[in-house]
Amino acid sequence: MKIEGDLTINKDDTTDYSTLVEVNGSITVKNGASFVAPLLTKVSQDIYIHVGASFFAPLISGINGGVYIGEGASFKAPILAKMKGGIGINGKYRSFETPLLTEVDGTIRIKDNLSLFLSVLKKCRAINIDTGGTFTAPSLLEVDKYIYITIDATLNAPVLSKVGEEIRVGEDATLNAPMLTNVGVDIKTHKAASVISKVKAKEVSLKGNRQGHTNIIGNFFNKIFQGSSNKANGYFNSGITKNISGDYNGAIKDFSKVIKIDPNWREAYFNRGVAKSTLGNIEGAIQDYSIAIELDPSEGRAYGNRGLSKFFLGDLEGAIDDFTVAIGFYPDASDDYFCGRAMAQSMLGNYKDAIQDFSNAIESNPNNADAYYGRGMAKQDMGDYTGAQEDMDRAKHLGYDINRTF
Repeated sequence: MKIEGDLTINKDDTTDYSTLVEVNGSITVKNGASFVAPLLTKVSQDIYIHVGASFFAPLISGINGGVYIGEGASFKAPILAKMKGGIGINGKYRSFETPLLTEVDGTIRIKDNLSLFLSVLKKCRAINIDTGGTFTAPSLLEVDKYIYITIDATLNAPVLSKVGEEIRVGEDATLNAPMLTNVGVDIKTHKAASVISKVKAKEVSLKGNRQGHTNIIGNFFNKIFQGSSNKANGYFNSGITKNISGDYNGAIKDFSKVIKIDPNWREAYFNRGVAKSTLGNIEGAIQDYSIAIELDPSEGRAYGNRGLSKFFLGDLEGAIDDFTVAIGFYPDASDDYFCGRAMAQSMLGNYKDAIQDFSNAIESNPNNADAYYGRGMAKQDMGDYTGAQEDMDRAKHLGYDINRTF
């Protein structure tokens, strides 16, 4: 099925899009509507997801436009790797899952007091973060044009090394880019800004005040996308920053404050679970991941993290069940989940199933040293000593420390 022109999905739309493979236009998912297109691989223009709407396209790997998401909305594209347009975060979304997104050719725009985390993004055209917003990109290396961080906003980009044109950091805003060494012009900052980089910042008088500042992003989507609790967003952004910096106790306190204000904030439970797990509170982490799943049963990451937590507690069958669900959400990006399930299978003596899962992990990520070593151990347990040695040698070649605990 192919659609020529723009596609709009309303809440009462009963059309079956299960055979849709291409849209030569834009896609708009209206308030409260749901769009599922299991075979969709191409969209030639922008995707708009309005308040409370959801979009799921497991096979789409590239978009010729951008993605703009509103309050309570969900966007899931597990193998999306590149976008020709930008990203607009215009409301406290329910989920924005793009675990393989590495390149955005447009501008990433985050409105007041909202946050975005892109784990593997390496390059984008430009970044606009409005008042109180937070953008975290741990793998970001290069920004072609500019970075604007307005009042109280934060950019966490620990490996960012190059910006093409300019950086502006507003009052009480934060730029955390300790590896930044190459920019086209000086970094321009407000005197109250915080800048961590290798480039000397130039203090200038950046106009704007807390009561009425110029919105860099503009008001184009204001009538479509609604805002959310500034206080809760502030605590959430603080929690994300503390998780990244290693202040896990502080993160737990912040996420708990978010949950007290908004008990249905799924991301707060998920990230609090991450902090608890890191501190060794595995039972508490499982409780938080379980609540995140109750709030959104399509939250694949929560299943994966809960599976790992169950593994640590010795609930191997439960771990296998959770890893299986997580793999279903991310079939092409699940080497860690395959490894987790494989380890549980090995401990149960299911070596054949373990070998298959380790092999799936290697197919997903050929440089996964853990998978080679784990498969070697499983082959050894089955008496295939030649195959075991080959896998262990390959793991060592990839940097696996044979002396560490698997």
